[in-house]
Amino acid sequence: MTVNPWDTAALSGADDTADAVYLAVGKALSAWEDLEHQLARLFVFFVTDGAEQQWAAYRAYGSAVAFRGRLEMLQAAAEAYFTLVLADTEMEPRFKALLREVERYAPRRNEIAHGRVQPIGKPSLDPEDLLGWSEIGWCLYPSEYSKNKNILGVG
Repeated sequence: MTVNPWDTAALSGADDTADAVYLAVGKALSAWEDLEHQLARLFVFFVTDGAEQQWAAYRAYGSAVAFRGRLEMLQAAAEAYFTLVLADTEMEPRFKALLREVERYAPRRNEIAHGRVQPIGKPSLDPEDLLGWSEIGWCLYPSEYSKNKNILGVG
């Protein structure tokens, strides 16, 4: 059982079709990109303070390939903003709490983005079944090469 929404959840069931899983993957990744877009807007605000020309800041933020790099850029920009521009004792802790929560969700995003839609099954009792198992649904799994997500000797 998970305690926090960003914890890895145990497999609780399967979808009837692979398309249902693919749709959920697409929705989840699109929602993450919406979140990243809002984080970019915050970065631009912090470094331009509402200046008219903001494309340079967007481009700089987008030049960081990994989410970790963009998060660190945002943290640095926020630190400067809250220190030099807006010494707000209420907003800064709330912003830091938001970033901590976003950071906790990032591994779940990666599991979704790098997962594989696979059938889940059970052993078949049908002697005509050449594969020896019957499909009962579809799930998102990590690839076999994902050493951090697969336990040796299990499965």
